[in-house]
Formats: sequence, C-alpha cells, structure tokens
Amino acid sequence: MWRGKGVYIPRCDDDGEPVIDFDGKVVGMINCSESGSFVPSSILNNCMYLWRNFGCIPRPHLGLQCEALKFLDPIHAEYIWRKLNIDDGLVVKEVSIRSHAEKVGIRVGDIIECIDGERISTTIELENKLLSICMGTFDRGNDINAKVDVSV
Repeated sequence: MWRGKGVYIPRCDDDGEPVIDFDGKVVGMINCSESGSFVPSSILNNCMYLWRNFGCIPRPHLGLQCEALKFLDPIHAEYIWRKLNIDDGLVVKEVSIRSHAEKVGIRVGDIIECIDGERISTTIELENKLLSICMGTFDRGNDINAKVDVSV
C-alpha cells in the first residue's frame, strides 16, 4: 500500500516489515502491532552499530513521552510561539513516576529545545541523540553503567 510522500508501507504480519521509498531504499521498519510504530533507518543503523561492537543496545532512559512542537495542532503551536517565542522543540506529554526526568524537575507541558547544546526538533532526533551519547560512552571505553550527563 502506497502512503503519501513516496513511501510504500506493506501489509505485514506481527513481526513487522521494512518501509521502502519510491527509489527502492529502505527508510525504516514498521511494527505491525496495534500501536503500529515506525522506526527510521538512522535509529536502526545506530542500534546495529552498538549491537555489533558491544553486544547490547544501551541508551539513557529519561522517562518521557514527547511530541514535536511542529506536529501539534496549529492553534496550540501558534500559542506557544506567541506566548513563549519558541517555534521548535519537544513538548513533554508524560513524565514517568520516579524517572530521571521527574527527579530533575521536568513536568508535563515543558518544552525541550536542546540536549547537550544540540537542538532537538523531533522524537527521532532525540532518540538518535540518546543513542549517540551511548556510542560515545562505549567508544571511549567506559563501562555500561557509566553515568551520562543529559542537559535539558
């Protein structure tokens, strides 16, 4: 089945399937569970690198659910831009109890603009940033339990 922007999303079984663009390139995978989540190829590549080189796929768990500001309904996005002069970032939708995010004071409705000085606009960018923090930690020879500073 072809779905907008030149991407083919196949009907799939419970295991998931690749998502292929019009040029025949795999751009990610889709999980065919009820949630139907999509994992872009950039995240898959980072996970494969970690697995091949370190035998695991660690990443900091912040305990957040976020939504990109640019994907909010236009009225909500316009309000945030006018009131706070913020036009890019992630809006915190949920904070897990006793999570790292809760411990540092992140609340529902907060807007995350940067992590480690790098602008974050989408949840995909956030996931890639968290994976790159882990890759850097392992590449420097630190162990799996090393603490990672995440500035929000």
